[in-house]
Amino acid sequence: MSGHSKGPWEAWKEGDDWKVGSEDLTVAYVQPEPYVPEEARGDEEANAKLIAAAPDMYEALREVAFQFGPLEEAKLLGTADVEALYIVRAALAKAEGR
Repeated sequence: MSGHSKGPWEAWKEGDDWKVGSEDLTVAYVQPEPYVPEEARGDEEANAKLIAAAPDMYEALREVAFQFGPLEEAKLLGTADVEALYIVRAALAKAEGR
């Protein structure tokens, strides 16, 4: 995959906002919806942490596809395994803009 900033990324809070990135680069800002009462907020931290995990998850999915692809071609995977591999490949395609 090209065109994305290399990880690892971290999530940290600054004021009301969450930032995601590395020491040298901020790749995302997660901000609360304006005019939403404080008690109605709450997904910002979880969303920031999910975004921060994206490079690690991407590499993990690539490894799963690499390891299980030959087993699928050799017809050595069960139905549930093949379905899981399709989900992995769909997630990779989404991340790569395909």
